Amino acid sequence: MKNPNRSSLSTLLGSNHSSENRQADSRRRRLCHSDGKRQLKIEQLEVRAMLASNGIVSDDFSSSTLGSVWTVTDPLDDAGIRMTGTQLEVSLPAGTSHDLWSNNRNAVRVLQDLQGANFEIEAKFDSQVTEEFQIQGLLAQMDEDDFVRWEVHFDSSTATPTLFVGSLTNGIGGNITSQSLNVVGSVWLRMSQIVDTWTFSYSLDGNTFDFFTSLTHSLDVSQVGLHVANHATPESDSPAFTALIDEFISTDPLQNLPVIDVWYGDSQTFGALGQPQTWINVLGNVMDESGIQSLTYSLNDDTPVPLRFVASGHRRLLNDGDFNVEIAFADLNEGRNTVDLTVTANDGHVVVKTVGIDYPGQNVWPTTYAIDWSKVTNLQDVGKRPPAPWGGWACGAEARGPANRWPV
Repeated sequence: MKNPNRSSLSTLLGSNHSSENRQADSRRRRLCHSDGKRQLKIEQLEVRAMLASNGIVSDDFSSSTLGSVWTVTDPLDDAGIRMTGTQLEVSLPAGTSHDLWSNNRNAVRVLQDLQGANFEIEAKFDSQVTEEFQIQGLLAQMDEDDFVRWEVHFDSSTATPTLFVGSLTNGIGGNITSQSLNVVGSVWLRMSQIVDTWTFSYSLDGNTFDFFTSLTHSLDVSQVGLHVANHATPESDSPAFTALIDEFISTDPLQNLPVIDVWYGDSQTFGALGQPQTWINVLGNVMDESGIQSLTYSLNDDTPVPLRFVASGHRRLLNDGDFNVEIAFADLNEGRNTVDLTVTANDGHVVVKTVGIDYPGQNVWPTTYAIDWSKVTNLQDVGKRPPAPWGGWACGAEARGPANRWPV
């Protein structure tokens, strides 16, 4: 269900991918005392602002009528839908199944049209699920046979409310993740899609959101919004249910993503002049407002390797978020290689950035060698830089990280 014209996540997020941003990054490094992290954040925000509009409108449901941006689907035409003045109320009768799965898609859906490939939506549900299966949650769908649902429902096997993520692809269910939830009162659900990466989180106070799960799933979403359902076996045992939705919020899905800054760009060459040491170093910094949960790299699609990103106790990292991918020349293929950096934030957001590594092969470093620093624009063109951010050619070469311990 993938649109071949959709951009990759690294294309959307990588501020170094465009030539303009690469030039801006180069100019930034030539400033002797520039605040590189702050500047990168500004550049990322500019990229995100251009991608934010998706046509989805937030709604506090305080009007006397449901807004025209919403489309209501009531397949059995037996649901009660009204505005209370502060909430959207959706009522389902007992004795009839209004499920949303492979063999039954009679749930009530209240949806908006999505104008774009990325979204993040959130809703506050004031109603409580107390009988199996009373269901309320968020929905993103391409059509009747292809969707992703994120919900809280009551499960009699655990006698508790249960968080649930599932998807339908060509009418077949999958991607099922569930977990009991100890909740008395309102619950907030949040769901985002950025290209093919989905993230699901929830809150019990509307302020602190806990990560639930994430998945990779290709779906060209056309509508997003709410679903309300009930079901039981036998169907006659389906409980009545009234869902109360206090608010629906649409936010920029890119505003809270982790940022990966690869200091020497997304395409680097090693070994052009020779091999002055055993390893190459791909350096950079990763940051996220919620904090970093994990950071890994993978060389040429091999098994991911964990990376350190906490400076304390590690003499080769100056600041928290700094990382050093150390790869032996012997592990590189001659020609083009790829290093995939994968960062997972504490809020569950995941970003993957690919760095291209060119290795020309077994070259031998000249025995007589001189550098005219006034003509240098890229340190890697004239030497093998140590694992620290270097730059400031107008001021002479300088290290902007841990002390230089290897000769250039």
